[in-house]
Amino acid sequence: MGGFSWDMVFRWKSLPQRELTRRHGDNSMEVRSPTMAGGLFAMDRNYFFELGAYDLGMDVWGSENLEISFRIWMCGGILEIATCSTIAHVYRKTFPYSSKKDVGHKNAKRLAEVWLDEYKDFFYQISPPARAIDMGDVSSRVDLRNRLQCKSFKWFLETVYPEMDVPSRDYIAHGEIRNMGSKNRCVDNLGDGLRQLGLVCTRATARAVHSTGSLTRERMRSNSPRTRRIAWMQCHVTKYKLVLVTDRRVTRTGI
Repeated sequence: MGGFSWDMVFRWKSLPQRELTRRHGDNSMEVRSPTMAGGLFAMDRNYFFELGAYDLGMDVWGSENLEISFRIWMCGGILEIATCSTIAHVYRKTFPYSSKKDVGHKNAKRLAEVWLDEYKDFFYQISPPARAIDMGDVSSRVDLRNRLQCKSFKWFLETVYPEMDVPSRDYIAHGEIRNMGSKNRCVDNLGDGLRQLGLVCTRATARAVHSTGSLTRERMRSNSPRTRRIAWMQCHVTKYKLVLVTDRRVTRTGI
């Protein structure tokens, strides 16, 4: 099924047990999906426009599929994957369009400001450059949400996508975590979920340290029994603040 990450990027996810149970082992039955990939959907034309069509303030592409996915569920619809359908998707060798704007952050910011409610804070924590992006006027999309009497994003997470990893708000600090003796190393899960804790520095490093003992970008625990090894890897210099945490004491330093 479709999911997403807090930087507002679509992700394919395995079916949760609740959906397997609902389908009673029938693999031909439709899958109820929290989100969808952008180029793979069909929708009644009248309902598409009744629901608000696309956000015309977004540029080129990116985040429009998540925006319409959230809108479908939060405004009374159901999003399903037709498992027996066959879709052909032709990828071009080159893009027929270009843009000098940061359309990725602009589109994601419009989505976050209109639909994520208080959860937009998590988007900004993991995508700091988005704060400075001019997203344009979203008042018409806010009016649309009010007119359709859409539910909250909290409802979406609790009802439609309870498997989503929602960061705790009890964090001590957020930002990159680096070794002060070797400033070109910092902590990350190396893209391997809970199974591996390593040290590397990219813009995808862990963003929060919590009082519960968890170290998270999306889901990574420093005290997990599944943590198998510590790895040291070369990293890139970024412009963000550094954070060093020892127990509950936090030390910040700049680059």
